[in-house]
Order: sequence, then C-alpha cells, then structure tokens
Amino acid sequence: MTTDEQWKSVKVRTDKLRDALLILGQFPGTNSIYLIKTVIDPLLKRYDDGERTKLLYDEMMALE
Repeated sequence: MTTDEQWKSVKVRTDKLRDALLILGQFPGTNSIYLIKTVIDPLLKRYDDGERTKLLYDEMMALE
C-alpha cells in the first residue's frame, strides 16, 4: 500500500518534471508541450481528482 508521504513525493516529482518540460519547450525545435498535454497533465488530473491507485502511482513513477 502506498503511503501519503509516497503520494506527496511522486506528486512533487511529477510537478517538477512538468515545470522542467515547460522551460525546455521555450527552446526552438522542442515539442515538450505535446508530452505535457498527452502524458503528464492526464496523470495529474487523475491525481487531482482523488485517484490513488497502484496503477497511477506506477505511471507517475515511470515518468523519469
């Protein structure tokens, strides 16, 4: 079972990755916005909607 502390940690990691990709997206020839909109934002929405499944946790952990 995933603890509240583990959930907080994976949320922080996912937010930091999203922020880094936003910065990267400012450089010519990068398409990080696509990755954010198709992969990261849907995961964060599930998290924000209250989902706390092993599948979501594993998917968020696998981002890096």
